[in-house]
Amino acid sequence: MERALRDLINARLSNFKPSNSSIVTHGFSLLGMSDSVPEIGKHNSDVHIWHVPKGILPITSGEFTRWELDSPRGFHWILSERPLHMDLIPAEQKNVEIWGPDEISMFIGKGVMDGDLVAKSPIKKMEHTTTFLDEANSMKQSQLLRPVVDIATWKTQRGMEHLSSTPVLLEGRIWRVEGEIIGPKDEIEFGIWDLIEDPWSSTIVEMKDTLDLTEAPDLRIFPPPHDSWLTHDVLISEAARILDVRRRSNSPNPDKKDAVRSMLLQRWRFNKDSASCKSSPMHISGWLVHSERESILHGINGRLYET
Repeated sequence: MERALRDLINARLSNFKPSNSSIVTHGFSLLGMSDSVPEIGKHNSDVHIWHVPKGILPITSGEFTRWELDSPRGFHWILSERPLHMDLIPAEQKNVEIWGPDEISMFIGKGVMDGDLVAKSPIKKMEHTTTFLDEANSMKQSQLLRPVVDIATWKTQRGMEHLSSTPVLLEGRIWRVEGEIIGPKDEIEFGIWDLIEDPWSSTIVEMKDTLDLTEAPDLRIFPPPHDSWLTHDVLISEAARILDVRRRSNSPNPDKKDAVRSMLLQRWRFNKDSASCKSSPMHISGWLVHSERESILHGINGRLYET
């Protein structure tokens, strides 16, 4: 998480100066300084930026006091993966802005959606016979499907505001399908389609808007449950179901019969026999919800899955 925060802060703050040494004060790690942090309403004012890694227990007022005594003068922005103890009230701290796990999740999520957070980890290869769309795509950054779920709203609706959460990635795939659709009079049209496979939801849908995708950040990746990937044969069958279309007939010189026929929808079927498909890695937004038993929240369908 610290690496993702460093990357995002470096992208968001043009004058960010990373710390040259690993300064750790009572569990608070100094990431660096910036002379402007719009996220917390600080402009033209030096801000020390700190990170507190994930831990089991919340940050207490005692820990905060020990850090405060040894920290340098000035304003401080603390990004804590540990929740804040109820006796630590950030509003009472005049020179400190403290963000807990929920604020960090929203900060990283916004960075993902804005394209500021870019992954630097290598793409994992599939265990079975999967190929990339092309040689160029194999060198591109893995793609991320933008979330639909708002983590803060989701937790509020379920009375889980007290639980912390960490952004994660869930494995999925994008299939590039090339083939033909055949009309009622054996007309043939060649086409290329992209299908999104979500093995967590056991669904596959056509991707109609590339704006739903962005570059995946450097976060922990979770594989789907065992044996949940589609086989090649099943993928082709699903493609036929999705890509079969119905169109109105379009006669160049319609007579009365053609006029009536043109009001009816005619089937254009996907030709499974001549189709080919290739896949590339894709990730789905999600969160690791920290409770007595950690669960994975799917960023699209809003369901919880066991880790």
